[in-house]
Amino acid sequence: AEAEAKKGKEAEQRLDEIQTALIAAESSLQDEKVRHEEAESDFKVELAKMEGKLRASESSLKTKKSRVLELEKQLDEATATSSKAGEEKQMEIESLRKHVEKISQELDNERQQREAKEVEVAELEAEV
Repeated sequence: AEAEAKKGKEAEQRLDEIQTALIAAESSLQDEKVRHEEAESDFKVELAKMEGKLRASESSLKTKKSRVLELEKQLDEATATSSKAGEEKQMEIESLRKHVEKISQELDNERQQREAKEVEVAELEAEV
């Protein structure tokens, strides 16, 4: 009977040790679960921050791309306007050159006619 009582006591002690180990394991598991949930929560917060920054960066990039396209359009318009103005000035210069050439030719013709008249007048005077 004493041997059975001793076995029962040892079994109870072993059971107590197993329950204590089980409680410690459950507590450790619970602590790990809490750390995991905290880490997951921290990661979610970081992820949300990063997504917010990404959206802001994408928005900024979109705005900058739009500005670049607007500036390219303005540059194209300015280039076209400048080119057109340059062509108009070139045509005006060419027109003025032709006009000056025409007037120079007319002047040369008038000089030649005047010289011819002077010769005629000189000949008439010589006859008189």
